Amino acid sequence: MVIGAGVVGAAVAAELAARGAHVTVLEADHPRAGTTANSFAWLNSANKEPEPYFALNLAGMRAHREFAGDGAPWFFPSGNLEWAVTDRHKEVLAERVARLKARDYPAEWITAEQAGKLEPDLAAAPSHAVFTFFPEEACTLPVLLLSRLLGGARDLGVTVVGGARVTAIEHGPAGTTVICADGGRYPADTVVSCAGRWTRGVAELVGAHVPMVDPDLAGSASVGFLATTAPATARLSRVLTGPRFNVRPDGGGRLMVQALDLDASADPAKPYAPDGEIATELLARLPEVLKAAGHGRGEGPGRPARHAGRRCHGGGLPRHRRSVLCGGDPQRRHLGPPARPPGRGRALRQGVPPAEGLPTRPLHLGRGTAPAASGTPPGQAVRRARRCSGTAVATAHRYLTLLLTGPHA
Repeated sequence: MVIGAGVVGAAVAAELAARGAHVTVLEADHPRAGTTANSFAWLNSANKEPEPYFALNLAGMRAHREFAGDGAPWFFPSGNLEWAVTDRHKEVLAERVARLKARDYPAEWITAEQAGKLEPDLAAAPSHAVFTFFPEEACTLPVLLLSRLLGGARDLGVTVVGGARVTAIEHGPAGTTVICADGGRYPADTVVSCAGRWTRGVAELVGAHVPMVDPDLAGSASVGFLATTAPATARLSRVLTGPRFNVRPDGGGRLMVQALDLDASADPAKPYAPDGEIATELLARLPEVLKAAGHGRGEGPGRPARHAGRRCHGGGLPRHRRSVLCGGDPQRRHLGPPARPPGRGRALRQGVPPAEGLPTRPLHLGRGTAPAASGTPPGQAVRRARRCSGTAVATAHRYLTLLLTGPHA
């Protein structure tokens, strides 16, 4: 039994089925409605510390690439281009590149001219800027990845049950029974939680405690913004991480954007208008990165939605995050998997150990997308997202899953 039908749950279910298990996946809402629904979907290990966490991220990068094979519509292994302008940023970047090269992680110093050849529509940077290219990094279109994983799981006989919110897990002489809010009862010999930001609540059903940052706390490290633009005319083929703005292609000419310095003002209880101050500021920064994008525009009506995800830029252990989407049709979101093993639990097969005892720090992560509903006025698709986890225990769940019952519990 797997709880949660996001990227991690789908991958775990497919792997278990491939090994001969009879698997049922219980999803409280619908697939892609939870943690998977918000991610910058940037596959990297460039700033992930300490070293065991770096190794886990690197394994995830390789598993994505292996799973995609010679090509997949959800996978874009085009690298990441980062540049620094301030002395402090240059110093941090230089330290990171040296550390990565010592670990044989591809990182290259390039010139402004070379950066322009990689991205012809890259906005002009100050003459004193320095550029670094991380060629092995990638980004995904997560909704397509999730579809691939769930489709593969179903092909192997996995049953996916939507609208099945787990409210109790009972143990008895005959085994374990998972009970849902709709009255459904599902027998299981082993239960694996892939419940994202709901991990703590699921774990409490069996008397376990998983410390996690409160995803409802305004101004905390668990809160941040994301936005998706309307289709833009700028050419963009990879992740760009600039001094004040990050952007990646999001399919159909749309761009996913974030500005990490704005996150401190995010309030999970506050609605954000599609043409409000945050949305306007995000789009105003777009020309700093892409010259052909103009000031861009958001898209979608002011329609709220709640989901979860992560921001992908800095280092440290991950935070689960919850977000509010202002604008767009929530049924058409691109969903963001973490930069971790998608290929049917590859890390589990490789025996990656849980990251016990590791420190927890804020991790910059990205959120999902907000395509427009047809016939609606242009606006801003802004997401207030929360990165919310807390400890290595939560990290072990997030990426390796949490085994709630069974012979190894």
